[in-house]
Amino acid sequence: MIEQKNTPKIKEFLFSSWAIEHKTVIYVIMTLFFILGISSYFTMPREAFPEINDTKVFVSAVYPGNTAEDIERIITDPLEEALRGFQIWLKFVQHPQRIFL
Repeated sequence: MIEQKNTPKIKEFLFSSWAIEHKTVIYVIMTLFFILGISSYFTMPREAFPEINDTKVFVSAVYPGNTAEDIERIITDPLEEALRGFQIWLKFVQHPQRIFL
């Protein structure tokens, strides 16, 4: 009697196997996606100068070894005074806090 060896079955993903066997179809699909992407990029409507309504600027000053009050006195207050010359600034909000690292 002949002995049969138990060989483990290899699981395969059928879509990947099909794609490897049909390279030409995959290249055609990739080329089609590329052409459609380029054509949609050029046909999308866009504005020359879009209007920006919500303008906020967040400035975070990190000065290791100093307290929040020192950072406010040394960095934040002079920065605010320098920026007050712009007409677009409406208000400044400060949130000094101590961060422990």
